[in-house]
Amino acid sequence: MTTLKRVFPCLPILFLTLFTAICAGQELPVAHSARTVPISGDGYAGSSVNVLAGVRQTLFTDGIYQYTAFYNSAGKLVLGKRRLGLDTWELKETPFSGHVQDAHNHISLAVDGKGFLHLAWDHHNSPLQYARGDAPGSLVLQKKPVVGTREDRVTYPQFYRLKNGNLLLQYRDGGSGNGGLLLDLYRPEGQTWERLHDILIDGEGQRSAYWDMAVDPNGVLHLAWNWRENPDVASNHDIAYARSQDDGRTWETLSGDPLALPLTAGNAPVVWEIPRRHKLMNPPAVGADWHSVPFISAYWADGPEEKPLRRVLFPQGGLWREIRGPQPPQNFELSGGGTKRPPWSRAALLVESDWGGSRLHLIYRDDFRAGKVIAASVNSLAQPQWEERILVSETVGAWEPAFDPEQWRRLKQAHLLLQRVEQRDGDDQQGMDVPPAPVNLLVWSPVWERHQDLQPSPTPPVPPGLDRPLSAEAIADVARKAARWHWEHLPENGGHYHMRGWTQAPLYIGTLALADVLGDRLLESLVLRQSEALGWQPHRRLYDADDHCVIQPYLSLYLKYREPAMLAPSQARLDSILANPSPYPLDWGY
Repeated sequence: MTTLKRVFPCLPILFLTLFTAICAGQELPVAHSARTVPISGDGYAGSSVNVLAGVRQTLFTDGIYQYTAFYNSAGKLVLGKRRLGLDTWELKETPFSGHVQDAHNHISLAVDGKGFLHLAWDHHNSPLQYARGDAPGSLVLQKKPVVGTREDRVTYPQFYRLKNGNLLLQYRDGGSGNGGLLLDLYRPEGQTWERLHDILIDGEGQRSAYWDMAVDPNGVLHLAWNWRENPDVASNHDIAYARSQDDGRTWETLSGDPLALPLTAGNAPVVWEIPRRHKLMNPPAVGADWHSVPFISAYWADGPEEKPLRRVLFPQGGLWREIRGPQPPQNFELSGGGTKRPPWSRAALLVESDWGGSRLHLIYRDDFRAGKVIAASVNSLAQPQWEERILVSETVGAWEPAFDPEQWRRLKQAHLLLQRVEQRDGDDQQGMDVPPAPVNLLVWSPVWERHQDLQPSPTPPVPPGLDRPLSAEAIADVARKAARWHWEHLPENGGHYHMRGWTQAPLYIGTLALADVLGDRLLESLVLRQSEALGWQPHRRLYDADDHCVIQPYLSLYLKYREPAMLAPSQARLDSILANPSPYPLDWGY
């Protein structure tokens, strides 16, 4: 067993962080960007089969369409499709059904690079159930073969789309405590499947791996898992990690050393040692930033009798570090087999990257806060402080999170299926006797929310006489006063209010437009002097359109005065972008 050394292993608390709310009685702020979109009123709610944590995935976006799937109250598999920007869904009940009382029998879906929908459903140590759309964008499914071998004892099928449009399919072959992980590859061009690895992770008949995998923006695969020695969740232990830079064919350590396959307890790199009976919840969640730096999240306790707490692991300087996160106000047990129903759900891990660094978000259900959906965020890895807020104020029962990876990759929006469900603890044979519950889409935009939280400039006093009849002269007078007030009350230069930033550019643009309408050279001179003081330079970020907004007033002044210095820095910036296109997606995510 290979173990990477922890940083400061003698310290019981590493990166101990502050929380904005540390007890159940303290009210959390509500995320004002979170909203729900109705999908269906007829979702099966007697188990958590529709909303199980870590499923890859029950929501998937391809181009301008988003797809979903769930079981209705009759146990039928229902497909949904919507055009992005619309809140109405096209629904289609399929002829396929699932054993919905068992939450293991979740649905997993993805869309390949040719636009065909792929689904797997209804698996708990049972034969593979797989279907594909009959045309690009179609909700009509046809059952298809995959590879044809080692498909009789399938659990946890998961789809992943690669950068080239190919798909990977992972699933466990065998039971809890004695299964292995398989990996298949699908090529859309020939509509064919092939087996990449009969056994990628091998429990050797003594244990099994509970895993998660993510495809990062550079196409690197990140695989994290814990080991379980038998069906009892209390036998979970250790977190291991491997990555692949060739679409899953070969695997290596974080430092790039090749790994022999299959990965076993004897040769797999353990990045964090966790003893058994430490309330380690399976599986860990994994994600990565723009630079292919992995992050792994799970919750476990420091000792068998202690409270668990959420944690995030990440490498820095060749060693794995820990950010300790929220902890429940009360202790709880985590043991036994079957689908567990702890008071804390597993969390979805979302890694957000920009030119300023990486941020982390955990989304989970918290019964200690009346079953609400919580988002906990860290905005700085160097000085981590957790900020918690409420995404859903109503109780969601036994709901757990799974998110649309494409919405997060492209727009940095968290899209999750939301449904209030119930779950018998450890019982996969009998569902709860509850009525159907609505299935919704939960959308949260943390980037947009951060912008909305910016502090505004001081509010000016309301002038008298606003009830007078409108006239051109009065409008011009108010506009001139408003413009001059803004110029007399410019915010402090720096941060979000930098004088070259997007928040100030509208003032310059509007002032020039007003100067033309009023024939007011004084207003124009204000912008001219400001532009000269800024050296006619755009803001600092090369690929961020926010930092190019200030180019517009420069261009307006150049078109009037034709002085090359007014435009030269902006032209150099744009020429540089054309010569060196961004390697990262530039979708607008607000």
